[in-house]
Amino acid sequence: MKRTPHSSEEASPKRTSTIKNKTFILIIWLLLWQVTAMIVHNDILLASPVKTVVTLWEYLLTADFYISLSGSIIRIILGIITGFLLAVIMSIIAVRFKAAKEFFAPLVGVFKSVPVAVFVVLMIIWWGTDLLTLAVCIPVALPNMYINILEGMKTVDKKMLEVAHIYHFSPLTSYRFIYKEAVKDNVYSAAKISVGMCFKAGIAAEIIGTPKYSIGGRLYLSKIYLDTPGVFAWAVAIIIISFLAEKLFIKLLDIYFYPRTGKITFTEKKTSPEASAVLRNVSKSFGDEEVLKNVNMELFSGNIYFLNDPSGSGKTTTLRILSELEKPDRGSVNAPEAAFCFQEDRLFEDHDAITNIMLGGCDRKRAHELALTLLGTEDIQKPVRDLSGGQKRRVSLLRAFAGDFPMILLDEPFTGLDEENRKKASDFIEGNKDNRIIVIASHVKA
Repeated sequence: MKRTPHSSEEASPKRTSTIKNKTFILIIWLLLWQVTAMIVHNDILLASPVKTVVTLWEYLLTADFYISLSGSIIRIILGIITGFLLAVIMSIIAVRFKAAKEFFAPLVGVFKSVPVAVFVVLMIIWWGTDLLTLAVCIPVALPNMYINILEGMKTVDKKMLEVAHIYHFSPLTSYRFIYKEAVKDNVYSAAKISVGMCFKAGIAAEIIGTPKYSIGGRLYLSKIYLDTPGVFAWAVAIIIISFLAEKLFIKLLDIYFYPRTGKITFTEKKTSPEASAVLRNVSKSFGDEEVLKNVNMELFSGNIYFLNDPSGSGKTTTLRILSELEKPDRGSVNAPEAAFCFQEDRLFEDHDAITNIMLGGCDRKRAHELALTLLGTEDIQKPVRDLSGGQKRRVSLLRAFAGDFPMILLDEPFTGLDEENRKKASDFIEGNKDNRIIVIASHVKA
């Protein structure tokens, strides 16, 4: 599920139709409710929707209503946020340390399985009623969030982790651009479920513990006095605030996950005094297939080298060994650190071209200058997902030249480019080789 914006022209008719359908269904149910109440003809057994609305209106005119409402909302939302933050912290630890995942498993299992009423009783014994609602919401929200975040972590794109490794992303930058994207859809799903569950559990806990200034306390009084219209009125209020709280939480997640320009940090690169890259008797096999056999190669700075062998001859494997993404089975490798334009674009598609180029290791000004060499001014600030295949290829190429790497490895950098743009890309490579080693694996020598 990808949360991407749509134009208002496309979305408006569909949204209007959906609203009409839902409104029609709601009216049908309200009519059925009203007819049933008229047949029963007893407000204690079943209050009508009209009576419920009148009672709710009367509540709206009293200060006690807002005091009770705000007391419950604050406690429940604090419980949701606390559960969410704990789930995030636990999931990060669990991903980093396998033993921690096993350690957390019994706690999460207890939170998932034990009835809310048990937690309510325990919290009343341990903490009293003042923090009851907050405390109950934590074990309700935490397991759902924790499990969903862990599931999201499993979908982290290992190819993008290679990008992070090549360009020395700091842990914070890796989190922002890779891990956060991986868990995004799972967090949205968990939030939609957890908010409603917490409101139900929180109000139920208040009915048992009857803390001061709470919806549950008011519902308890309505029950004592057989005030069924009051019960229904509070139920309507709960449904409305639960709906609004969910929308608010989703909006906050939108703000959190929506790509924003911020400081991009990198870990320190190793110094690379080598002026050359050397492969000696390098061999590499994958299963029974020997891709490289006794390869010898010596590359010097200030030169461009082309690997023009046919497909399957090991061009990509050679680049990966030079970049230390692969280890040879035999032989030795001595090479400086390298930037890598992969055969796939491997871009962060929710972010614009300039941000993607910056991730190669430069500031915004330098990224902007590079972007203008191969892209139009109207394209450099678009989300990469909105660019054509050829434009994405150029962004990937520009990213490889953004940093100060002594070696640049380009795997099929001209794929998807027409003759004119291939010539521009070739001129760009020649004009920016400086004193670096450039290795190009390509079917076409540009």
